[in-house]
Amino acid sequence: MATRPELLPALTSLRFPATVSAVLFHVWGLFLGPGGERPPITIWHLWAGLSFFFVMSGFILTYVYLNEFREPTRRGVWNYLVARLARIYPVHVLAFLIILPLDYPKLVRGDFGNPIICVATYLGLGHAWLPLTANKAYAFNSPSWSLSADVFFYLMLPLLIPALTRGPVWRRVGFALLALAPWGLATTDLLFGTKLLGSITPFRYPPVRLADFVTGVLLAMWWHHRRAAGTVPAPVRSVGRATAVEVGAVLLTVAWMWGLVLAMKTPKWLMASGWCGVYLPPYVLLLWVLARGEGLVSRVLSSRPLAYLGDISFTLYMLHQPVISYFYFKGHLFGGREWPWWCQWAAVFAVSLLAAAACFHLVEVPARDWLRKRLTIRAPKAAPAEAPQVEPPARRAA
Repeated sequence: MATRPELLPALTSLRFPATVSAVLFHVWGLFLGPGGERPPITIWHLWAGLSFFFVMSGFILTYVYLNEFREPTRRGVWNYLVARLARIYPVHVLAFLIILPLDYPKLVRGDFGNPIICVATYLGLGHAWLPLTANKAYAFNSPSWSLSADVFFYLMLPLLIPALTRGPVWRRVGFALLALAPWGLATTDLLFGTKLLGSITPFRYPPVRLADFVTGVLLAMWWHHRRAAGTVPAPVRSVGRATAVEVGAVLLTVAWMWGLVLAMKTPKWLMASGWCGVYLPPYVLLLWVLARGEGLVSRVLSSRPLAYLGDISFTLYMLHQPVISYFYFKGHLFGGREWPWWCQWAAVFAVSLLAAAACFHLVEVPARDWLRKRLTIRAPKAAPAEAPQVEPPARRAA
C-alpha cells in the first residue's frame, strides 16, 4: 500500500463556516429575521457553501488516496468505502431516529408515498436521485440529501483516479469531459432554456454535482504533480509574505462572493448559483493557498479550538435541521416561539452546537471506530522466513 501524505489541518477548520451557512439558510428560512421581516431572496446564495464541501471533499480524498488508487486493489477500495460509510452512516441513522417522531404522522398517512419505499430510499441514501416533485424527496432530515451525493462521489473516486492518471492525455481528457457532461447539459439548459435534463433539479442531482467533486480531484492531482516537481509547498521566504498571500486569498474570496450576491438576484440565477460553478474559482484559490500552511491565517486555522469546530461540523450539519424543526413545531410549548428573533436564532445555534459536540463524542467517533475495526480487511501477514537447512554432520561427511 502506498504511504499516505500528512493531513492538511487548516482545511478542517474551513468546514465550520461552510456548515454555518447551511444552518443560517435553514434558520432564516423558517424564522423571522431582524425587524421581523422574511429573509431576503439573496439568502439562496448560502447554498454555495455546499459546493465548497463537495470541492474540498474531492481535494482531500484525492490528496490522501491518489497514489493508492492509481492501481486500486479490491482490499484497498473496500477499506476506503468502509472508512467513508463508517463516518457518515451512524449519524445519518441517528438523525433519522430523532426526526422520525415529527414526520411519523405524515409517513403513515402516505404523504411521502409508500412508507416502506420512503424509509428504504432514505436509509439507503438514494433520495438525492429523486425529483423534487416527489414528496418523499423532502422526507425526514432534508439536508441529508447531500450524503446521497457524497456516496455517489465516494463510489466514483476509485474509478476517476485511474481514469485521470493513466493512459494517453487524450483519453484522460475524454474521461474528465465525460464526468463533467451532466453538469454541461445542466448549464446548457440554464443558458439556453433547453430541456436536456428534463425535470431533473441540477442542484440536488449527484451526476451534476460531480463537477464540484471533480474540481477538487483535479486540484489535488495538480498539487501532487507540483509536489513531485518540488514546487509545492514552496520554500517559505517569510511568514509575513505567506500571510499576505493568505489574507489576499480570503479577501478576494469575500469580494468575489459579495459580487455574485449583487449580480445574481433573479430567481433563475439564484437557484443556479449553488451548482453552476460561479463559486469554484475562489474556492479553488482558497484551498490551494491555505493547504500550504505557510502563513498566520492557516496556522490559526490549524489551532486545536478551530480544528475541533471543523471536526464536529458534520454532526452539526446533520442535526441542525431536527433541532430547527422541533423548535419550530414544538417551541410554543415553552414559549420559545414568542422570543425575539435573535433569541430564537441563538437558541437554535446553541442547541445545535451542543448536540453536535455530544453526537461527535458519543456516536460518530465510537461508531466509526467500531465499524472500521470490524469491517476493515487487514493486510495479510508476511510469512515467516524459513530457517536455513543444515545437514547433520554425519551426512555431510558422507
